[in-house]
Amino acid sequence: MKKYIIFPFIAIIIISCQSALTPPNDPEQVQQLSKAATQLALTGSAMQAIEQTATQSAIELLNPQTLTPTAIAINNETAAILFRDEFDKLLETGWQWTNEVPENWSLTENYGNLQINVVGGYVNLQNASNMLTVPAPQGDFYIETALLFDPDTDNQFAGLIMYESDNEYVQTGVSYCSPINGCIGKGLYIDIYQEGKLLLPRNAIDFTQNRLALRMVHTAGKITFYASLDGKVWYRISDFATDIDIKQVGLITGQSVGDLPMPALFEYFEIGALK
Repeated sequence: MKKYIIFPFIAIIIISCQSALTPPNDPEQVQQLSKAATQLALTGSAMQAIEQTATQSAIELLNPQTLTPTAIAINNETAAILFRDEFDKLLETGWQWTNEVPENWSLTENYGNLQINVVGGYVNLQNASNMLTVPAPQGDFYIETALLFDPDTDNQFAGLIMYESDNEYVQTGVSYCSPINGCIGKGLYIDIYQEGKLLLPRNAIDFTQNRLALRMVHTAGKITFYASLDGKVWYRISDFATDIDIKQVGLITGQSVGDLPMPALFEYFEIGALK
């Protein structure tokens, strides 16, 4: 049996040169996203970072005005990009679809984004459609994406996955879960599956915007989760100890119990090696 240990919640800010997320065309959403972006004024060179450890509440987590950053050395000398797909015209070589449904994904519906329609299905039940993965690298690494998604039905989910098997995997992303039994409605959720079962609680973080950048960092015996409103200022959500043998990494959607598909837009996907 694999053992997982969730570590205490802390908040950390990380800055990189990742470009701002492309907002949707809907004027109301553009206004909402622009308001969030103007609150994040910090910029920096690739993988440079600032850090502050604090005991912030979940609601304060994505509010940078409550944090006072200090310097930390994370830069180009400590990380190297191994794989990146900007989702322009064609998918990069190396991707593999699981349970592909071609009519439910597109690179042309919203140019510059990979659109995957969120429909029913779970990885552990082997019926999740359009899971998109590449082989995981050896050693310490991170995976990252930028996501535009506004779920409104129970268990609609879109985000990142680190996968060993249908029984052993970890995913983090934006989801909606009715606010009972530890769920908070729409939010950022971290889901750990052990022996095919979801470990509870789901580690939900309050999040009401429509865009979010996500990063999962794998180091020896540990996975750490980060989130960002603009792809520049990053917050450390939590980390946990695990002996999961990660074989595939990529993008996952699904778990919707509604009848109508909900589009999730991924701006890019990146894998980086930590030196």
